Amino acid sequence: MCVDSGLTLEKVAQHKEASDAWLVIDNVVYDIAKFLRTEIHPGGQAILYYAGKDATDVFHAYHPHYVVKRKLPKYRIGVLKDAPEPPEMVKEYRVMVKAMQDAGLYETGKWYHHLFWAWHFIYPGIFLAVAIYIFLSGVQGRAWFVLGGSLIGLAQHQWAFIGHDGCHGSMTGKWGADFALSIIGGTLGFGVSSSWWKYTHNQHHVVTLEYDRDTDVTHLPFFAVSKHMFLSRSKGTKIGPWVEKLTRVMVRIQAITFFPVMLLIARASLLINMLLMLFVTDKVPTMPWQNFHFPKLYKWADRLAVLGHLAWVYYVFVHVVPEGHRFAAFLAHWVVVSSLHVQLIGNHWDRPSKFSEDETDNWFVKQAVTGRNYESSWYNGWLHGGLELQIEHHIFPRMPVYSLERCKNEFVKPFAKKWGVPYSSTGFFHAIYDCWCLLADVGASAFDSKYD
Repeated sequence: MCVDSGLTLEKVAQHKEASDAWLVIDNVVYDIAKFLRTEIHPGGQAILYYAGKDATDVFHAYHPHYVVKRKLPKYRIGVLKDAPEPPEMVKEYRVMVKAMQDAGLYETGKWYHHLFWAWHFIYPGIFLAVAIYIFLSGVQGRAWFVLGGSLIGLAQHQWAFIGHDGCHGSMTGKWGADFALSIIGGTLGFGVSSSWWKYTHNQHHVVTLEYDRDTDVTHLPFFAVSKHMFLSRSKGTKIGPWVEKLTRVMVRIQAITFFPVMLLIARASLLINMLLMLFVTDKVPTMPWQNFHFPKLYKWADRLAVLGHLAWVYYVFVHVVPEGHRFAAFLAHWVVVSSLHVQLIGNHWDRPSKFSEDETDNWFVKQAVTGRNYESSWYNGWLHGGLELQIEHHIFPRMPVYSLERCKNEFVKPFAKKWGVPYSSTGFFHAIYDCWCLLADVGASAFDSKYD
């Protein structure tokens, strides 16, 4: 371990390339380029977005304390000699984080926590079992088969949250165990590779609504959440002339295509992307710099789980559903599980977006401003899997979903109010309407002239 006693923020800022990257955590400088060459980082290349910067708050949001103690010491370069005094808001935020930890909001080891997760694995299976019973019961009438298909879609929809929470390490607090659970629930049950999800979802969390980097909004030529994406020469997406023509046409009608694409096409696109990564390219198609870098055990577990998902879905809809009702049952399942795309879009798409180089907010402000909560209720808590509290989840992604309501009421909302940070919380349909209005507004600029 080489320790440099002359480190300054200016010097750290010079090391921001993938091959030569430093970052600061708690005023200590680490060589993360060496870390990435040596370790298998679960978050992949997302760490490089903080190369040359202070990553203290985002690091602690994503990692338990043992990572600093066990993983990072051998990559330590030295201590900043010009460490600035944090702003008062940041100081108070860090005190709040410690208070939440002391209050047990990150607790995962009690028996009732295990019971919570066991139930969330089991009850979607009950939906699946009821659907199969309907298919085998000999009932007549198309509506029964649509109901059966819908129940299978709902089972997959609910297993998706297991995949999500496991990928965030918020179920047991142990990366290996949580990732294994995410493969069972998310990959085998929901049908989406947990590895692929982990790469793209971490990208979304770290650069939320940076319209040139957030893979949840970089959907040109089909959708744009900001006119700058296709009109700005300096801060827009670099696209060729033919793609630009297609973009202007598709963005102009994006308010019309939104629901059909999200409910019928988006899941197919997602499946194609993950299958390419798992079996063809070993890279994330929407993030070509990101290799599929997990250990072989997890790679093959994820691949086999994807094949297992495709196999059980094929068997149910081809060999269990009676002939003549297969298309209706499959379409019902597809639309129900695809509704998840609409749900997740309502949390973000109409919130303020920025070009990556213009992002200057601290961690709390960035995540609070770019998110929207759905109003809390038992129904929303069930339907959205805890992600109706999107603001709290984005600020504290490792926090178990059963702690988010308390986190909101006792900590985040009072903190946001004190510091004047915008905090958006509306009904679900209100949020979707606002997103639709944004798409219509941006679409109206589709044929405007480029600028700067």
